[in-house]
Amino acid sequence: MIRWTGFLVSDKFGRKAVSMKIIKAVPVDDYNITVCFDNNDSVTLDIKDKLKTVRFSGLRSERVFREAQTDGKSLHWPGGISMAVSEILELGEK
Repeated sequence: MIRWTGFLVSDKFGRKAVSMKIIKAVPVDDYNITVCFDNNDSVTLDIKDKLKTVRFSGLRSERVFREAQTDGKSLHWPGGISMAVSEILELGEK
């Protein structure tokens, strides 16, 4: 389940702007993470399905999942796992 708050800026072709910066990531219950952007938008992503993939399998440990950090451009977890703003926006559209 994905929940958006605020507004996303779209260009004339309807594409979402990827110049947004992540200002905060808050892991919540049941492998959901709320990502807050610098334009006051936020999205809560349910990434349980992603845990089935090799790329995100390291996040199956809730302890590791809760160690999410950001550099403004991506979410990062221990073990080299990351998710860029563009991927977060793509997930938010589904």
